[in-house]
Amino acid sequence: MVGAPCPAIKTGIIRRTIGRRIWCKIRQTISGECCRIWRNCKAFIGRFCVVCAGVFRELLDFVHGCRMSGKLINIGETAAITTLNVLSNYIFSINLAQYDSASSQEFKNMV
Repeated sequence: MVGAPCPAIKTGIIRRTIGRRIWCKIRQTISGECCRIWRNCKAFIGRFCVVCAGVFRELLDFVHGCRMSGKLINIGETAAITTLNVLSNYIFSINLAQYDSASSQEFKNMV
């Protein structure tokens, strides 16, 4: 993709002012940088989606289990555990909290 014009820079005025050779070099540099940034964003977004899918699957399983047993759900506690799990799973690749655990509640209270 190097050499393709960046969408933000599509004007002939700049090219005529600085010369074709310099313009081509600038365009290649900018395009390469745009591609590199986009590649990094895609990698981050892809990893984050995978993490979120696993954590939200666990959340849905927990809610389904509570519904089947008739247990009430504390929305604030559940949201805190889900948020903690998304972040910890992205950074450390593990869940730091469980939905039905006293240690999770202690950890949440410490934070």
